[in-house]
Amino acid sequence: MCGILGYYHIDHQPVERSRPEVEALRDMMRNRGPDASGYLEGARKDWVLAHRRLAIIDLSERGHQPMTTPDGNLHLSYNGEIYNFQTLRDDLAKRGVVFRSTSDTEVILHLYREYGTSCFKMLEGMFAIILVDEAKRCCVMARDPVGKKPLYYALLGRTLVMASDPGVISRDRDYRKEVSIDGLYSVLAMGGVRAPHSLFRGIYKLEPGSYIVADENFSAPATPSRYFEFALKPRSGLLDDEETAIRTLDHLLDRAVEKRMLSDVPFGVFLSGGIDSALIVHYMSRHTDRVNTISVDMSDSADSLREGAAALAVAKRYGTNHHSIDLNTAEYIRILDEVVLPNSTPGMTESVLLAKLSELLFVEAMRQYSVTFTDQDAGWLKGVADPQIGRALAAIHHNISSPWSADSLAREVSMSRSAFVDRFTTLIGMPPIRYLTIWRLQTAKLSLRETRKTIAQLAQEMGYGSGEAFSRAFKREFGLSPARWRDQQPVD
Repeated sequence: MCGILGYYHIDHQPVERSRPEVEALRDMMRNRGPDASGYLEGARKDWVLAHRRLAIIDLSERGHQPMTTPDGNLHLSYNGEIYNFQTLRDDLAKRGVVFRSTSDTEVILHLYREYGTSCFKMLEGMFAIILVDEAKRCCVMARDPVGKKPLYYALLGRTLVMASDPGVISRDRDYRKEVSIDGLYSVLAMGGVRAPHSLFRGIYKLEPGSYIVADENFSAPATPSRYFEFALKPRSGLLDDEETAIRTLDHLLDRAVEKRMLSDVPFGVFLSGGIDSALIVHYMSRHTDRVNTISVDMSDSADSLREGAAALAVAKRYGTNHHSIDLNTAEYIRILDEVVLPNSTPGMTESVLLAKLSELLFVEAMRQYSVTFTDQDAGWLKGVADPQIGRALAAIHHNISSPWSADSLAREVSMSRSAFVDRFTTLIGMPPIRYLTIWRLQTAKLSLRETRKTIAQLAQEMGYGSGEAFSRAFKREFGLSPARWRDQQPVD
């Protein structure tokens, strides 16, 4: 996922926000887009677009956003993935369009230039779009048919503010924080906030399958134009032949999964062992032999509630590259506390939690597959080709007990401290010392499970000055002392 942010002045006056202000709000969405960031403003600064990128297709700088057409009239910041972009690209090429990248972002830009807002119904995928049309003097917002990608907006004075997260808009200096009663009722009654509401009064969610054109007559909340409606068939129109129904469903599921496998980086599946995720693995395995599966198992839950064994059985059946992380209740609560407070979109907590847990999975996967890093291949970690950061990671992995600091790691790769910390955090998703801590403690956790080393031995191997310091760090991270955590592990 990416994070998008836009400002658009309805009367085409300068947006009274400095670049540092906009970039600070943009970077609140770093978790959505750790790979790159972008900023673009109009010549009169009557609009500003900003972007945090998670690179999936066309990892080069040509795929960076915000993106502009060659004539300088259309500007786009978009979050999502268009599954049929290659077909659309081929059709546009036949119409004489020349592309500068292989990204789906550029396809959206040229498709809009050719077809206007009619283009949205041609897109198969998940998306949230902010597009500035300077020739028509308007700003367009659009959202995918089922609302997989979020998009919020507010009118602050005569400035339209749009973002992936309502919490970003709520932190704009002109927004007065108030709770939306409609949004709060929706959360309490249905467990989530239904469009067009949000939990913030005056901040609205664009409805799925719709778009809004903001021009000089815009007001909020706006009535969106719908480009998609579900076509529900009457019962009499459903298949009544079981064999045909099974064959049809198999084909539809296969096509749905295959279309979502467009990526220039490896695929991954959160695998619970249940029907839905197992089906996804089944269909992915038809089209690739490089399926990565990830599961999280609550180690202190009753056996009947644990999913690790079921997930492992599915992974073995399909020969996936499987990663599993054990998590106890104390760890879960600690992580939940970290992600709930910054996350301002009720209903999104599970997704953000999974993203946070992937931090642990990332370290575990590297332990298994990245111990023998070279300077060249280490830089490809997480799809990032950066030899200096790769060398820093290799240094940490090979010398885990060294008394590393941000300064010493920066010197190791011949960078200034500030530049190193910023680049490391952007590419890896966490500061270097936080990464080092997780790496040490996850490695220690493995040793606690698989060896009988003493706490003092592990403390020395992990670079802690004493067993007490190691135990404090371990308990702070996992909620239990090392000794107690080891005692709770099942005996083979």
